[in-house]
Amino acid sequence: LGTVQIQQADHALHAEGDYLAEQKMGKIVIEMQGLTQDMAHRAHSRQVTFYQKCFSLAAVTQTLEKTGFGEIEIYDAHQDFPYPEQASPRTIILCRKTRN
Repeated sequence: LGTVQIQQADHALHAEGDYLAEQKMGKIVIEMQGLTQDMAHRAHSRQVTFYQKCFSLAAVTQTLEKTGFGEIEIYDAHQDFPYPEQASPRTIILCRKTRN
């Protein structure tokens, strides 16, 4: 879904996101590298992979309703809020737990 690169004086970060449609999962690989003073030599490196289960909006709404939540409001982070465009797409859901 996108790539982010950050470089500071002592480290660099590279993150790459993807969506695995068949598994309905998001995947992000993050690599952090420590840099020497001249930044020509990458001293040490770590790589971590995260997986995130993705659900349809209908499934999330249905689960919220089944578990006693109401007044469900759905927002697109980029359209409805001042969310950075370079960030990955986000859906924001506001709801209220109903009293029994």
